Amino acid sequence: MSDLQDLDQATGQFIRYRLALKKEEPDRKLYLAIPAVFYDRFFQEVFFVELMEDTGISILIYDEFNPIIKRWIR
Repeated sequence: MSDLQDLDQATGQFIRYRLALKKEEPDRKLYLAIPAVFYDRFFQEVFFVELMEDTGISILIYDEFNPIIKRWIR
């Protein structure tokens, strides 16, 4: 699968999980984890930033080579 197919699948899962979590634990916030390499490559394009904003998806950017979170967005 391509990176874009992975993102498409992940955003769909995120939206479903967020709805289920909202019913069970409405105060909990869900984040979509995205590798820093992917974020740096694709999120320079406005489309992907707008996709996250429009769908209300909060993202967590992590370094896949070191066990650290690089950034939380929303």
